[in-house]
Amino acid sequence: MYSIADLVITQLRPLAHHKGLQLNNSVPRDQPLVIADEGRLQQILGTLIGNALKFTQKGSIEVGSRVLKGHFKGSDALEIFVIDTGAGISADQLVLISEPFEQNKACDERDYGETGLSLAVTRKLVELHGGTLGIESTIGFGSRFAFTLALAQNDSSLPSLPSLPSLPSAPVAAVSRFELAPNSSAVRTSEIVLASVPRAGHHTILVVDDEPINLQLLYSQLRVEGFSVVKAHGGEEALNLLAEGLLPDAIILDVIMPKINGYEVTQQIRSLYTSRIPIILLTAKAREEDLVEGLAKGANDYLTKPFKKSELIARLRTHLTLSKFDAAARRFVPFTFLELLGKKSLIDVALGESVRKEMSVLFADIRSFTALSEKLGPQRTFTTINRYLSLIQPAVHAHQGFINQIYGDGIMALFVGNPGDAVAASVAMHEALSVFNEGQMRTDNPPFKIGIGINTGPVMLGTLGDTERMCCGVIADTVNIASRIEGMTKMYGSAVLIGETTQQRLSLQDQSTLREVDRVILKGKVEPTSIYEVIDADSSPLRAAKLETLAVFATGLELYRTAHFRDAAQHFAACIQADHSDKAATIYFERCTDYAESIPPNFDGINRLDDK
Repeated sequence: MYSIADLVITQLRPLAHHKGLQLNNSVPRDQPLVIADEGRLQQILGTLIGNALKFTQKGSIEVGSRVLKGHFKGSDALEIFVIDTGAGISADQLVLISEPFEQNKACDERDYGETGLSLAVTRKLVELHGGTLGIESTIGFGSRFAFTLALAQNDSSLPSLPSLPSLPSAPVAAVSRFELAPNSSAVRTSEIVLASVPRAGHHTILVVDDEPINLQLLYSQLRVEGFSVVKAHGGEEALNLLAEGLLPDAIILDVIMPKINGYEVTQQIRSLYTSRIPIILLTAKAREEDLVEGLAKGANDYLTKPFKKSELIARLRTHLTLSKFDAAARRFVPFTFLELLGKKSLIDVALGESVRKEMSVLFADIRSFTALSEKLGPQRTFTTINRYLSLIQPAVHAHQGFINQIYGDGIMALFVGNPGDAVAASVAMHEALSVFNEGQMRTDNPPFKIGIGINTGPVMLGTLGDTERMCCGVIADTVNIASRIEGMTKMYGSAVLIGETTQQRLSLQDQSTLREVDRVILKGKVEPTSIYEVIDADSSPLRAAKLETLAVFATGLELYRTAHFRDAAQHFAACIQADHSDKAATIYFERCTDYAESIPPNFDGINRLDDK
């Protein structure tokens, strides 16, 4: 019993040292052997010491033992006790926490965590050993928790037990943490020491519990199975670790904890993070309504205490496997697409399901991609394209969009809500392209040029195909128009063009960097529509020139449409003088020069693209 107590005390002594408490092992080294499960005995003793540490603010905690003669129907027993100098427990509270497997509502979970439940579990474990658990307490002086275990009937015939080894030590890494000091807005820095161990299978598990011994037991069990483990002493610490960038492969989460319980932690994780990290709840609350509440908050599984280690590991591995399949599916079908269909999982989607939404559709296409791919060859083509997409996709996601389809040399992205998000994403994509091209030039590879077209309107999203092969598709005239607008970027040498419906839905601030370049009738259409350039997407010199001549170009365009070609030519010439690479100004200057000599019949200033 001395070795067992020494092992548990060694694990918890850092917590006692942090609070300035003495934690002493007074178990005699020559005590007779007891009949007990070693792991459960550590859990029993750890819970009692852990509770004493939690509610003792100064003084000491002592672990001791004594032999009780004739305790078990004439047989001797060993009493193991934990004495603290804490505040003590009132008679009313003693009654509450003594009720087996009940959490009385009068005992505030947010102040006392799972103390009552953990003691109920501890008492049950003692009873399963054939012993009893008793509590004595005096307000202002402290508490005494004691349990009994049967002595081995003939310990002289049993081999002497070897000294129990300490847990294997591991290298540690200090992780800086910033948090608010209590009752203050000042920020203080603390350090959390995390075990730095090899990650078998690259799986990191976040274990959350306010009971130190529960944390240590789970830590040890998971480490033995080859997992890397990060411990959080409560819900707040767990959320802070996630906010600081920790991305575990799964979370094992206690339910009853002070300040913020496991249900609330689960709900916050699901609302704050799109990543569907598997969450397994652990608690002694075994009612059906508790299980239903946990799953409703977003947990994947629920285990009641006491549980078998083998069951926890089996469930954990199952959820890790399912998580991998889910992550793989999300690479092929955007989760946002499923949300728009009102589905939480890919397995819930049936063939032919559809929804109608107002969206902005963005098409982006790489110029002269076929010629580029022939120069690069197959392997370099895929490597280069994937590097390009790895820079482009974050620009889309950062502006509330998602890429629905990748065509090799092009992408189609969708934006729900504000069309300004699509416009901002197009500018960010060109900025990312500049970074990509810098890398291309450093490796003597040809730079990429892209054109982007955006249109806003109603679209239909749904599943297409048959029962053997389905895909997520978007069908609408809005999509076709966006594609044709993107094609017009080649004509005008524009980085980004948007349609009139997008322009009309933009705020006045967003419209300040737009330049109307044409009024066209698209193929298959009857009514004309205006097309606008997004000047912010141009390179710095050209952007500056276009902004400087914005009013000059607009006046020239109005003169052109009213057939005042000579005056219009002078305005476009001024734009060209500001920057010779202004292709739209060059096109209109050439047209005005030609039309001044011979005006086309039925000229109305509208460009008809139905036959182009």
